[in-house]
Amino acid sequence: MHPLNTGDCEPLWDELTEKLNSVENGARKDKKQWKTFLYEWKSKTKKKARIHKASIMKTGGGGYTCKDLTDLENRLLNVLGGWIHVLGCPSLTNIEPGLPAGLELMDQDVTEIQEGAIEQHEAERQEENTDEISTPIPSQTPRRGTAPRKKQKRPHVQSTQLHEAAELYAQSTSEMAEAVKVMAGAISQLAQGLSDIAIALSNISKT
Repeated sequence: MHPLNTGDCEPLWDELTEKLNSVENGARKDKKQWKTFLYEWKSKTKKKARIHKASIMKTGGGGYTCKDLTDLENRLLNVLGGWIHVLGCPSLTNIEPGLPAGLELMDQDVTEIQEGAIEQHEAERQEENTDEISTPIPSQTPRRGTAPRKKQKRPHVQSTQLHEAAELYAQSTSEMAEAVKVMAGAISQLAQGLSDIAIALSNISKT
């Protein structure tokens, strides 16, 4: 579960909307409109940063800056945590929106396990049927030294494969938890930077 659910995030958006709309001679938007504006602005800024990725440098305070972005665009990515989408996170594998890393692979493995188990079961059935057909029917006076054949069954490996799939799922869940922590930190930075960025946002929206 995400540490910041909708009930925790909406008050922050209400606060942001109030601060932006309170700027003198600034733009007036409702919460949904400000969300759309911020999302589009952040998306355009991240795209611009990716184009000029070679000019991104790390700052002494642990953040990043790009000389081809404006000061306001650099502040936006620092406040909203956009740099992780531009540069990636070395400690985590790439994560698609809404999905933990490795989850798609896990689904594929589970599907292969199920298909493999079905194929194995069908093969065993065919083998057993062949064995039953090839087993000679003893006559009323069987020959001495002749013993009925015993069916040999291979051990099932499904439990081992399911265990491996469970380990993969646990690993992907752990990586998702780390990504959630990063997102929580970004939201916390957003709350701290509301006052600093309010005037700049209003000036941009008027242009």
